[in-house]
Amino acid sequence: MVRGPAHLGTAGGGPERRVSKRLPAETIERLVAEYLTGSTAADLGRRYGIAKTTVLRLIRQAGEPVRHPRFSAAEITRLVELSEAGLSQKDIAERLGRSPSAVWHCLRRLGLGGNQRQR
Repeated sequence: MVRGPAHLGTAGGGPERRVSKRLPAETIERLVAEYLTGSTAADLGRRYGIAKTTVLRLIRQAGEPVRHPRFSAAEITRLVELSEAGLSQKDIAERLGRSPSAVWHCLRRLGLGGNQRQR
């Protein structure tokens, strides 16, 4: 029997690529529960050996909302001060306890050098 492209992936004996098939349902339920109790998607990804985006997709597939922590007004004020003082986005992120990517996006939304390279 000849199999078409739809059967490639697992038919050849390779590992299953879909996380929902690779991880048992109980593990996915535990991952979702941990997220709902405050674990970050990045931490869960490291713990379960999957990408952060995959964690977020599993959370959404479970019907749960994903968190997008925004900067508070005070954090934005501090972020702008640090940026204007010449700190790198990486240094700002470390001082605020945020990711360099979050700092970059916030600066970009504010029109303040979102195109600068992170050091």
